[in-house]
Amino acid sequence: MGGAEPWLPALAGLILALFGRRLYHLVFPLGGFLVGATIGLWLALVALDLFGLEAYRGAILAGAGLAFGLASAILFRWLRRVLVFLGGFVVGIVLRRAITHGAQMVPVREVALSLSPSFADLGLPDLLAGAAGGGFFLLFEGLFAIVLTALLGALLLTAAFGARWVFPVSFGSSVLLQWALGRRRRR
Repeated sequence: MGGAEPWLPALAGLILALFGRRLYHLVFPLGGFLVGATIGLWLALVALDLFGLEAYRGAILAGAGLAFGLASAILFRWLRRVLVFLGGFVVGIVLRRAITHGAQMVPVREVALSLSPSFADLGLPDLLAGAAGGGFFLLFEGLFAIVLTALLGALLLTAAFGARWVFPVSFGSSVLLQWALGRRRRR
């Protein structure tokens, strides 16, 4: 058989639909571990070349990758709110530029080139829009996590089953289920 098994997207969609918010909160430490392990391995390879410790190559690579990975996972977990704010900051700038260029009837090609948030030419409106976007993301992070993972899960389930009714049913039930499970945990 060519291609992926048909049940893989359905399983991934079901997992995202049911446990999406929990998975969202795992993204930061896992991403941090991968970034830290990559940096640690790179630094260990540089150190091995500089100091010629080829006899201990495996131990040095494993130790550096693990140490930097764990330290970075802890750091990313602590800095989650900063990362969410920065993401909202960039989205706020892009949305402000899209809205102002759209209101001025600027051609699409020029709008696409000016939407990238170049930090060299930020003005006060960009900073205010970025701060509002960052604050908005921080305030509604849980809701965004639920909607994003429910949307991805519903898209995967729709791709697996192909019926038109699958998307609205799976998206709506996933949002309600994740919201109810989140409220139950807080009590």
